[in-house]
Amino acid sequence: MGDNLPTIYDLVVASVAQELADTTAALAPIVAVQNDADARRAKNAVKAVKAVVNVIATARLDATRKADEWKKRVIVQERDFCAAANKEIDRVNGLVGAYVAAKAQAEEEARRAEEARRAAELAEARRIAEAEAALTGKEVAVPVPVSERETSASKPIVQGVTARTVWTFDVTDPDAVPRAYCAPDEKAIRAYMDAAKKSGASIESLSIPGVAFRKEIRV
Repeated sequence: MGDNLPTIYDLVVASVAQELADTTAALAPIVAVQNDADARRAKNAVKAVKAVVNVIATARLDATRKADEWKKRVIVQERDFCAAANKEIDRVNGLVGAYVAAKAQAEEEARRAEEARRAAELAEARRIAEAEAALTGKEVAVPVPVSERETSASKPIVQGVTARTVWTFDVTDPDAVPRAYCAPDEKAIRAYMDAAKKSGASIESLSIPGVAFRKEIRV
């Protein structure tokens, strides 16, 4: 596999390239279809171009099939070759992740405990200040909490280990998920339609709430 890989121009012989040009040029004069004869001629002209396009596609497949098979084989080999290493990576990352999560939980619990302690101290200071003011009749300054603004530049949980908090989810009851968060399964709808068609049912008999069935003429 080098830089001298063949291009489509190398794969298509001159006669096929000329035939493609000729059949494509034959479509240019077709600017209107006004009767059955026009429709037949137009369809035959399109078929002629498609036939050449298919020949080119076959030539391309013949050339790329081996490369595709080689790529798939190497990907499988790579997966097997690195399987033990990746397994160990996942195992050790799991250990680090568990430690980081436990440390983060401990730090959060310590922070909440410290906040509770400060709140209790503040409440006691306020009580003493209010009691002193009541006894002396003098205004006594009541302590106020000092807000601590959390910054995004806070130190990492573990130095040298990148960790971030992500939001994720698990679907626990698919039937309970609101419609706004669901997407119609087009494959399932098409399978239902195809099964009905094979059974001889009419398209008018098909019924799925929120789905309109119709016939299209395609050429």
